[in-house]
Amino acid sequence: MIENRYSMVISMTLIVLCYSSAMPILNLAGLLVNLAQFWTDKLLFLRHFKKPPNYTRRLIYNAISLLEWGVVLHLIFGLFMLTSPNTLHYNEPYDLQISRPFSRKVSKFLQQLTSGNRKDRFRTSHG
Repeated sequence: MIENRYSMVISMTLIVLCYSSAMPILNLAGLLVNLAQFWTDKLLFLRHFKKPPNYTRRLIYNAISLLEWGVVLHLIFGLFMLTSPNTLHYNEPYDLQISRPFSRKVSKFLQQLTSGNRKDRFRTSHG
């Protein structure tokens, strides 16, 4: 059932993409899991499974389109994980004055986008 294997690979890859901004070790874990899965499938296809039915390109195109959304998820999750004031906390208060007009506009836009819960979220030094 190649559809099941595709879904497992895609879901694992999307999870790695979502959380790898804050936990870079997930990239290595995803690589190891994909390598193990590749060699296991290769051995099973060559030794134990019978010839699979012919599949169209549609399955591959669906997988690629889902993985393209993974890039967007990676950016969104990374933005909110790395700009959280609780992620990178400093002992002494650090007030970053944004001096460039473009940075101020982006910061204001992101605050409005996130409904302005925390006004200092995007004005931290790591944000």
